[in-house]
Amino acid sequence: MKSEDQKTVRVRIAVVVDERGNYNACGWTDAEDPVRWARDGMERDPQGSRVQLVHFVEADVPVPQRPQTIAISGVVKPASN
Repeated sequence: MKSEDQKTVRVRIAVVVDERGNYNACGWTDAEDPVRWARDGMERDPQGSRVQLVHFVEADVPVPQRPQTIAISGVVKPASN
């Protein structure tokens, strides 16, 4: 569940799937041709599939925020042996 003040980024990832269920995915900010890169990964398969489907997966992913400083108070006690 996402809080209202949490920042997110919309990601778009190209996923290539072959007839055997093998897949390769690729995507990054400002990618010019993620499909080409995803297909390139599939073509490295020595069994060489010819049937491929391309899908795009889109998701809102949380952007990491700087850790907030928190104060913890406690009492130091000697260890018992």
